[in-house]
Amino acid sequence: MPQEKLVFTDAFSEGWKPAPEPFMTAILLLADAPEGGTLYTAIARHRNPDSRKTHENMGFYEGWGTVASQLEAYAQGLR
Repeated sequence: MPQEKLVFTDAFSEGWKPAPEPFMTAILLLADAPEGGTLYTAIARHRNPDSRKTHENMGFYEGWGTVASQLEAYAQGLR
């Protein structure tokens, strides 16, 4: 099915050149929920454990939770 997955990364710079110090790749998975709605899964892949820890210290979990809540509120407004 089209539009099931969105992937974005900072592993490339302008002109599709490899970035010298890529930080992360994010993968968003979207699927129809059994009783309606949408299942939303966010995955972050980091270059190494230090990058992951830096991302956690930046508020990664809280930030992505906020994004998910905002997306849900927006989707509810589409009804």
